Order: sequence, then structure tokens, then C-alpha cells
Amino acid sequence: MSKTTIQASNLKENLENQGVTCNNSTMASTGAEDFHPLARLKPVTNTVCHFSKEQSEEDQMAIKHCPDLNKFGMQSTPLAFVDKNHECDSDRDPEEKVLTIGEHESAWLADLAGACVLDNTKSHFRKTKCCNPCRDDGTAVFNNKLSCDDMLKWTTKFQNSVNRPVGGNCPQFTCSVWTDKSRTKSANEQNNPKTSVETGNFFPCPDAELVWATDGNPQLRLHLKPKQQLKCLNADSIHTKACFKTISSGVHKRLSELTTFTETNKKLPLDKILPQHFQAPQHA
Repeated sequence: MSKTTIQASNLKENLENQGVTCNNSTMASTGAEDFHPLARLKPVTNTVCHFSKEQSEEDQMAIKHCPDLNKFGMQSTPLAFVDKNHECDSDRDPEEKVLTIGEHESAWLADLAGACVLDNTKSHFRKTKCCNPCRDDGTAVFNNKLSCDDMLKWTTKFQNSVNRPVGGNCPQFTCSVWTDKSRTKSANEQNNPKTSVETGNFFPCPDAELVWATDGNPQLRLHLKPKQQLKCLNADSIHTKACFKTISSGVHKRLSELTTFTETNKKLPLDKILPQHFQAPQHA
């Protein structure tokens, strides 16, 4: 549970092996609002201490110097991202600054802090059949059919548990629950902007969407956003032939891992099941 990124294909495997049906489970997704832009050095430092507490005393002393190097870099950063703008805040405490050390390094450090959040909130996922986090989003399958009020209470308790180790109310988590229309009437839910209800025929999750089959079993399929255009490397690109070949085989493997095969489509070629994804390389 302390991992922040688990492949969407793992969710498909868990759904198929955990006996999940529409009658014994509740699908929900959680998300941290502005997680990466709001990540600061202080929770990252606390995270390093958290995950190194079982190391030897000598190793812990050496590990504690790593955040000091980041702090030195933050002290020499004159601009910082505040709310929605960059501002000059060279006088601010480096530990309270938003991470601006470099796009990839900042994202990695923010993920590290997110792993600490998950590690400190394991108890909230004990009554789930599976949980599939992906950076600042995640999909969880809860045991039994839960109401909107049940999920609202869960979200509130989860947020309180998140606030304690980070020493504040950032990040703020939202929760979206997939249920039928007959169970959405809840006064509490309507008054909570952090909780929403999905009543459509499918439930979006990272890279894919979930649907219920006629027998009540879950199925995974590729998800396309409205007006989304699939793009591939142009044939005139300087990439080598070997690279193009690897991309093609990798994409095909990924598509098959995110598609549930049934009696209806198991004998069909993949390009017939997912025509849009195979047309994109041809147009490129």
C-alpha cells in the first residue's frame, strides 16, 4: 500500500482474482488536489525519516543529510510556485517552499511524500478487495455495497488521518463513488464538494474504465476522453526502425493488458476490438 504507482493492468488482474461482482463490492476513486504543485520540502524530510527509521543509527545519520542538500538548493531558488503563480520568496523558510528543484526530481520527491501518506493510512484500506494507486489518483474496491453516506464518512476519516502526519490539511483528497441512481439521494453528500457520485454505465480509472458485465462481473476496457485524439510518432521521425518496432509491440501488449477478453471478443484480432488505437499509427 505504500507504493504510489501500480499499473492499471494489476487492477484488471485483481478484479478477476478477488471475486468482485456488482453485488458484493463498491467501486470508488480518490484523488489528491494539486498534489505535485503543493508538495513542500518539510513533508519530504519527514518522509525520509519515516522510511529510514528501521535502518542502523549510522545509516540514519547519513540519510538525514540528503534532505539538507535539497534544502540548500531551495535556499538558492528565488522563485516559487504560490497558489497559481510564481512569486519571489527568497526570504521564505526553504522547508515551507514548494518543490522547485527540477520537474522530474520534484515529482519524484512528491511521490515519496505520497508513499508516506499511504503507509500511514493502511488501516483505511483493510476492508477493500484491492487498491490501485497511480500517483495522485487511485481506485479502490470496497467490500459490500456501501452508501454515499458511508463513503462520505470514510473520506472524512481518511482526510483526518492524512492531516496528522503532514501537520496540516494539504493535500486535500476527493472521493468519487460508482453506484446506481437509486442510492444517490444523500443530503450529506450533496453538501460536500469533496465527494461525488458516478451513476453512468462505466467508471473511469487511470488509463481505462470499468464496466459491469451482464453476469455482474467487472470488465476493463480502454478509456478515451471526449474529443481525445490518439497520436503516435510520425514516420519521418529520426527514431530508428528498431525503436518503432519496439513501440508498436509495447503498445499492443499494453492494449491487451487493459482489455478484458470475453466469449464475444476473444477470437477477434486486437485491431477489430480497438480500431481507433490501431488507426492512429497508420495515420502517423
